[in-house]
Amino acid sequence: MVYFVSFFVAILLMRMSEKAVKKKKKVLLFLSSGLVLVMLAAFRDITVGYDVRVYQWPLFTIARSSQSIYEYMNKALVLVEPFYALVTFFSAQFGEKMFWAFFFNESIIIAFTLASLYYFRKVVPVYLSLSCFCFTYYLRGYDQTRQFIAVSIVMLAVALIVNGKKIIPFILVFIAMGFHYTAIVGIGIILVYMTLNGVLKRVIVFLWFVSGVVVIIYYKDILKYVLKRFPLRAERYLKMLMMNQKYDNVHYIGFLYFTFAVIILLLKIYLVEENKNTIYLFLLCLMFLGIAGAFIQNLAGPVQRIFIYSDIFVIFVIPLIPNMIKTDKIGKILVWGMTYLIMIAYWFVVYVNGNAGAVYPYVFAK
Repeated sequence: MVYFVSFFVAILLMRMSEKAVKKKKKVLLFLSSGLVLVMLAAFRDITVGYDVRVYQWPLFTIARSSQSIYEYMNKALVLVEPFYALVTFFSAQFGEKMFWAFFFNESIIIAFTLASLYYFRKVVPVYLSLSCFCFTYYLRGYDQTRQFIAVSIVMLAVALIVNGKKIIPFILVFIAMGFHYTAIVGIGIILVYMTLNGVLKRVIVFLWFVSGVVVIIYYKDILKYVLKRFPLRAERYLKMLMMNQKYDNVHYIGFLYFTFAVIILLLKIYLVEENKNTIYLFLLCLMFLGIAGAFIQNLAGPVQRIFIYSDIFVIFVIPLIPNMIKTDKIGKILVWGMTYLIMIAYWFVVYVNGNAGAVYPYVFAK
């Protein structure tokens, strides 16, 4: 119930922000929406989120006990990437409660996420993409925190490249790598979009589909080849990715979700849109990759840590449904209800029933 109430308030504030006329009111409501999600994360107990006990709490404890930042960094860099280590050290200076680490971690995630949603507003209204984010990926930030900081930064990098920026996106990807080295995947995603802007974009979409099939069949050989040539903690990632271990028992919902997303985009591109906008072709490529990732995750769960950089863009696909279907007032209500039902169903299957990331139920800090 805590999650639902918080999501409802955040989405409502974002909707009010989009409806507001005065700029100051727009900005205030926009920031208030993000603050609701930040505070929800900050006030939780350390038992909410599996990785909190794996590295977040131990690292915070090290930061509190270290006599200097040099002493701390010597210990921290063995465990995590440098930028995440610095954020933890900074948050530890405010007090001994994990509230501060949660607050600053989530502030970074929400800041970059909301900026991304804003830049994608021409594709999907912000309150709709925020709705999908809340019910699909928001809670990943409670568990895979440092990687999800990287994911949010990469998402903004992609949003900027879509909006015509050339240099800043690549800088952002390197910053993201300072939180999680897997963020290098962002370079590939950016290059896919840049390639799709060329004259051979239909050919690229076909080749991307073929690549997805190849990845499903030969993913172990491909990952071994890539990671052996990737110097940063490659041995650790290679060991993780080669494990025949499921990340959770909800891989099938991801497969269904991304397949549904592909169908939505195919309808959008070939039936609704006459101009075959590049952004939809780009999203289609990412959803093909999502299907491949969901399939592989059934065999090697940790692989989802690679595919999550493309998976996150599903939050801009599912919300396309309401604007694609033209109907009367009652039909419109049904379509909107169906759209939100799809989002909530994912949340229930993955987080409530599947207990992914050990983030349900919500527990307030003592």
